[in-house]
Amino acid sequence: MTSCEEAVAAGEIEGVGLERIAADFGTPCYVYDAAQLQAACAQVLALAAPLQARVCYAVKANGNLSLLHLIRDAGLGFDVSSAVELQRVAQAGAKPADVIMTGPGKSAVDLKAAVEAGVAEIVCDSAGELARLETIASEAGRKVAAGVRLNPAIDAPSHPHLATGRGEAKFGVGADEAAKMFSRIAASSVLETGSLSCHIGSQIATSEPYIELAKVMLAFAERLDKEKCPPARLDLGGGFGIGDAKERPAATPLAGVAAWLAEHGAGRSYGFQPGRSVVGRCGILLARVEYRKDRHLIVDAGMTELLRPCLYGAVHGVAHVGSKPAPAGALDVVGPVCENADFLAQGVALDAGPGDLVAVFDCGAYASAMASGYNGRLRACEVLVKDGVARLIRARESFADSIRAEDGAFDWL
Repeated sequence: MTSCEEAVAAGEIEGVGLERIAADFGTPCYVYDAAQLQAACAQVLALAAPLQARVCYAVKANGNLSLLHLIRDAGLGFDVSSAVELQRVAQAGAKPADVIMTGPGKSAVDLKAAVEAGVAEIVCDSAGELARLETIASEAGRKVAAGVRLNPAIDAPSHPHLATGRGEAKFGVGADEAAKMFSRIAASSVLETGSLSCHIGSQIATSEPYIELAKVMLAFAERLDKEKCPPARLDLGGGFGIGDAKERPAATPLAGVAAWLAEHGAGRSYGFQPGRSVVGRCGILLARVEYRKDRHLIVDAGMTELLRPCLYGAVHGVAHVGSKPAPAGALDVVGPVCENADFLAQGVALDAGPGDLVAVFDCGAYASAMASGYNGRLRACEVLVKDGVARLIRARESFADSIRAEDGAFDWL
């Protein structure tokens, strides 16, 4: 199995030419390597196995039904944040017992859908959300496992927009509030005690912040034990970094924290919610060069297909499809969108011109999932390469698709 970087240099994935994919399906186009995805799933499960930890893939990273089907077949559960994501995993064949619902600000619609489906657990982000869940469970006559998201006040190294575990972040509750919520769950006739859950950020490259988190969670779990409302498990969330095409972590942070827990956290049950570390590296974004202007390489993909560089300052590697010596100079790879923030990469050593095909790496996660139709951009297609065959797994959006919900809405005017 080759990496996406090696595949792009060779100009093919599993024997399928990337130029052929671009010709058959057009650009921009997200391309996923099934073998890479399956290997990532196997690695996560192997690291979690000594702990017998529950592993639920974070659907927000990429909710394409075909990818969800492969992830389900690999043996992972699912972490959903909404009723629609819940419908997606059900469509992909997931059993409710393998699904948890997390995320901040879940609506009554979201909670009702999760209760009615009978998901394994609903993690509550606030006391108000817990109260709403208890009412919905009571009205439905269902017993529901309720977890609580603790804000551990850990400032993990991450972009400010991705730092979800800081004390001032909107996510979760403080220790005293969390203890009250667990006490309420224990006293409820319709709720069962679920996980103590945390999430400290995204693209975290080392295991040290997770070990710090584990220490906080273990200490708080001891407090809950003494207060007669012990958590069912400790779920450390996700955010395990994959780096970028130029700088990869020596090992996934999950490896370090899993080993630490096996040695120092015996007697507890655990859970993880990986997203990017499962799908991130299996995907590339193919784009065709439209123009070269000064130091700008203008391609047919932009912030509408990959928002992360604009939103987070994220670094994605870009390479010419097929081996080609890199020049001494540097180019900014930019898109066609009417915003100065519309760039895919900056200062890239790249030799390309009009008509050339380039690939942006690490687009399996938070690329198609965050795509938009700004500037009248039609959503790009998605292609999966499996066993030497490229298949369309999401059609390119058409103009008719883009106006379907509003066509004819002006008839009354």
